[in-house]
Amino acid sequence: MHNRTTAAGIAAASSFLLLSAVGPADAHPVPGQLLYAYTDDDGLPAVDVLRAPESGVCIDLPALGDAPAVHLHNDSPATVRLFGTRGCLGHPLASMRPGDRSAVHSFSVWLELPH
Repeated sequence: MHNRTTAAGIAAASSFLLLSAVGPADAHPVPGQLLYAYTDDDGLPAVDVLRAPESGVCIDLPALGDAPAVHLHNDSPATVRLFGTRGCLGHPLASMRPGDRSAVHSFSVWLELPH
C-alpha cells in the first residue's frame, strides 16, 4: 500500500510541475480590449480598459477596490471567463464570447483564444 501512495504522490507532483511549466509559456497578448465599469473608492462610477490582455493567465481587474466590475464588454477575439473572486478562484460565474456584454459582478478574468 505504501508503494501505491508514493507512486500516486509522485504522479501528482509531476503533473503539477508540468502544468506549472506549461501555463505561463502559453500566455500571449490578445488583440483588442476588455472594457469594464466599476464604482471607485469615492463611490463614483468609473470605467477602465485592459488593452491587449494576456491569454491563458488569470487577470485581476486593476483599479478595483472592494467593489467588483459590474459591466463588461469583450472587444477581443477571445472567450472571457468571469470570476467573482480575485485570483480566478472557484468556478467561473459566466463566459463572454467576442463582442458580448455582461453585468456579472467580477473581480478577475481568464481569456482563451480559439485554437
